Amino acid sequence: MNHNFTAQDEFFMRRALDLALLGQYTARPNPLVGAVLVNPSGEIIGEGAHLNYGEAHAEINALAQASTNNKPIKKSTCYVTLEPCSHTGKTGPCVDALTQAGVSKIIFAMKDPNPLVKNNQGLEKLKKAGVEIFWGLLEQEARDLNPGFISRMEKSRPYVRAKIAASLDGKTALSHGQSQWITSPESRQDVQYLRARSSVIISGSGTVKADNPSLNIRLENLKISQKIVQPLRIICNSSGDLFENIENLNLFKNQVNHNFLIAHSNINFINLSQLNNLYLPNPDLNKNQKINLKNLLNFCHENNYSEVLIEAGNKLTSAFLNQNLIDELWVYMAPCFLGAGAVDMLTIPEVLNLNQAHEQGWKIKSIELIGPDLKIILIK
Repeated sequence: MNHNFTAQDEFFMRRALDLALLGQYTARPNPLVGAVLVNPSGEIIGEGAHLNYGEAHAEINALAQASTNNKPIKKSTCYVTLEPCSHTGKTGPCVDALTQAGVSKIIFAMKDPNPLVKNNQGLEKLKKAGVEIFWGLLEQEARDLNPGFISRMEKSRPYVRAKIAASLDGKTALSHGQSQWITSPESRQDVQYLRARSSVIISGSGTVKADNPSLNIRLENLKISQKIVQPLRIICNSSGDLFENIENLNLFKNQVNHNFLIAHSNINFINLSQLNNLYLPNPDLNKNQKINLKNLLNFCHENNYSEVLIEAGNKLTSAFLNQNLIDELWVYMAPCFLGAGAVDMLTIPEVLNLNQAHEQGWKIKSIELIGPDLKIILIK
């Protein structure tokens, strides 16, 4: 239930939100969650975050810290960014641990949209144990932490971002295809953090043929202490011609584990079973034999991939955009002009009046200087 929250309540919840970010590169596919335990005198006695998939949840880590520091937990309040879980997955239910520890009040920011949380079972269990429960404090901020998790739970599809590197005149490559590098080293470094929070990176065969990228996270210069799992890379290649030269692809030869797949229209994955760790889904195709992008995102959803990053050229990025499958655009604009004949960053249907343009629903979320470049983030 909602409650008249105090400034002190907000202070502790904001601390929990900050803690949740500690897992932003390592908790996937689980949501980011932070928790703070506060005793009746207003002292923080334990803090925790969900850091790694399959390991302890935020509430358990907060309880463990309080116990390690010999802080009495009974009659304390737990501030947590997401409704405590009541089901058993990789770990046990947090509601049981909280009640057994003697927590008397729980304030959480948002209810859990996971369908496994049914009929308020966890909340009912807490009420029966005499625990006071309140929610709704900084709910939007908590939702903003987990766009992918929420999208999968509420819309049955991952949250999709697209990254574009362009000149000030909206061009992404010269007429002969050269695109490395339009933007600065600082922008390319910033993209590494974007990749690090993504479960999947999708690109197209045109980009692979032109640039032969690895599309991995280059960890050596990132200030991330936890171990990061490289995202799955999916290359859209309807014709299957990439298989003719697959051993020379950096995607294939530079990886210890070939954590990538090729989405295609006419190659049977059984014929490639000799390629270790290479998995090839065969999404349903639409009538023109192109890959069905909605089905490709459904594949991501069904395999628990919550946040997808599109790093592709004009053709594939525009296809996602024109099918209304992009939730967030990251545009890095370099202070240069590529001129007539260069490749436009997007190809979209003609807009016949300005009302149509304004009704597209895009909003500027942030604008930031990254080195000499401008980074603009747009959201739906």
